[in-house]
Amino acid sequence: RDWRAEACSTDLPQFIGQDGGRFWGVEVKVGKDEQADAQIAFQREAERRGAVYILAHSIDDVIRELYGWA
Repeated sequence: RDWRAEACSTDLPQFIGQDGGRFWGVEVKVGKDEQADAQIAFQREAERRGAVYILAHSIDDVIRELYGWA
């Protein structure tokens, strides 16, 4: 049984937040997981509107994107 399929929306990132009026989202992928078409569409639209969208395969990806180092 795949809990991810039940617990997650098909297009929203797993982690979302807002800081100073700016939306941000972190999409977590494990192993060989890839973004679904709906996730890619959401990412493009979010970035078009000025959001920070991080596609992370590790915590280092998140640190690098948020703080510029890792």
